[in-house]
Amino acid sequence: MEETLLSKLIKYLDYVKGFTRTALIFSTHASTQFIASQGGQTTNIGFPRSWICNSDVSPTLDEVRFFLSEETINALNKYMKNFKIQDLPEINITNFTCVDYDVNSAIFSGNNDEEFYVGAYGSKINITFENNSVFSDNDAYEKIAQDRFWYMYRKFKEWVPQAASILASGTCSCLSEICACGNAQGYFGGCKLCVDSCPGFQFCLQSVVENAKEALVDTFNDDYVSCSASLIGCYHELEPCSGEFACVDWEDAPACNGCFIENAGELCEKSIISEKKQLQTIGFVSLDSNQFFSKNKIYFSDSCSTKKCKYWAETKGSMEVVFSCTDKKYLLSVTGDRHLIFSVHAMVKLRSINCYKERNCVESNGNCVCPPGSWCTGCQ
Repeated sequence: MEETLLSKLIKYLDYVKGFTRTALIFSTHASTQFIASQGGQTTNIGFPRSWICNSDVSPTLDEVRFFLSEETINALNKYMKNFKIQDLPEINITNFTCVDYDVNSAIFSGNNDEEFYVGAYGSKINITFENNSVFSDNDAYEKIAQDRFWYMYRKFKEWVPQAASILASGTCSCLSEICACGNAQGYFGGCKLCVDSCPGFQFCLQSVVENAKEALVDTFNDDYVSCSASLIGCYHELEPCSGEFACVDWEDAPACNGCFIENAGELCEKSIISEKKQLQTIGFVSLDSNQFFSKNKIYFSDSCSTKKCKYWAETKGSMEVVFSCTDKKYLLSVTGDRHLIFSVHAMVKLRSINCYKERNCVESNGNCVCPPGSWCTGCQ
């Protein structure tokens, strides 16, 4: 009799452990799909994580592992709460306390492009049947196959330094287009497409975004992966007779969102998350101060033709872009769309001196004056 009871208890225990292993696989597929769509973190703002803020701010491996772990453990514990088999005895399953993605820097060599391992720890099982009980750990360690999350992450990490350079230098060159637009009538700001207020600026940005997308496609060089880019907003300002530098960060840009970077916590394996790199301002070289126009310079000449009237303006522009790549090689074990789609957010906001104009002074009533128009200096 005792042997029969023991056999039943072990059979029930095997049911639970088998369900746990399957639940871990399903939870991992669902979590990798969600975290990929969010650029490597969880967010409630509707945009994926920022990988470019003028420069490369992409997440570290351990930051991504943290958010994957958090998402997976929540999904796994929900699965376990729904574990029910008719006519089973009393079964108590405690929550998992840790999910660990067993990956390291070897992913950058392609070691986990097609498969990787995930462990779930901390759960306990207590089964009671006819006043007999059995206790067991409910740890699970499973191979996750046909899930190319780490492949997508690796390729985006390869691309992002080049993309940051393309987007920043390209936006810098586009700022001169704002000279023809200024603060066009009817432009109310906000981070929306600015084709109506400054078409030249938006068309220039779209070309820059396309260049960055093509670089992403070339980085993957994979027939199973398709990529897209969406310019979701741009903003511009022009301030006459202002500005000092060539293409630097526009720190106080009033429109467009900021960068979306959620702080990661400590991995449950007790390894410490590497500190996030401080955001670096873009490395454009400022113009020498002698290249700027000074209102205090004095020119000694009796001829108006040797004196100049000068104008310049500071153009300010920002844009937001979302880049997405879809893996069509495998379908995940999830409901709805089963493709893995990896998306990242990019923000560029720069200001630069532009709109240069210089004319000879003209003589009027014995005085040297500027010709009609707007000028930042008098005759100098």
